[in-house]
Amino acid sequence: AVLRVTIETILRESGTATVDVVALSLPAQYVVSLAATAGINPPGQLVCISPTGFGRFRASPGLVNRAAFQVLHRTGVGALLYGVLARRQVIRWFERQIFADSSATPESLVDYSWRSAQQPGAQNAPLRFITGLLNVPAAEEAYRQLDRPALLVFGDNPRFSDPEAGRTLAEQNPRLQVVEIERSGDLPHWERPFETLAVIRKALG
Repeated sequence: AVLRVTIETILRESGTATVDVVALSLPAQYVVSLAATAGINPPGQLVCISPTGFGRFRASPGLVNRAAFQVLHRTGVGALLYGVLARRQVIRWFERQIFADSSATPESLVDYSWRSAQQPGAQNAPLRFITGLLNVPAAEEAYRQLDRPALLVFGDNPRFSDPEAGRTLAEQNPRLQVVEIERSGDLPHWERPFETLAVIRKALG
């Protein structure tokens, strides 16, 4: 994935500088897995907001996932499906599902998401995402073996992240700390920006 390569490039070219990283959702898998990669400057402290790759959302791409992607991609079904999902009203409906208070979903977020969905090649990432091909298979073990401080930030009313599994990982790895932001879903930095920012600033010192 381009994002993974970008993160790796930043870490590799940072030299001896310490780079703290704040990652949201899926990219947290890339950052955590790269933290254990030899040959690059590992990140300093990590803040993972609504991280995935473990618990109910552990990575498990395999032959079935790859076959599903090929069917969607080559038959044109994926393009038709994307055309439906990329409509503004569908995006608005989905984003209301990931807010604890659906009425608080800002229209600016809907507009940003819709504009992003209209960019050339935008359909490629969602097809790989829904078939699991963007996941890192060893992500859960990477969290378990992480040797640097990492804060896992969850909303207390998530749909697409698993704070309970995060707490289990924190019991297995004392370098992990779990914090839940009250009255928020999977985007606590949107729903409770001041509370979330305070938690991040404290973690990064």
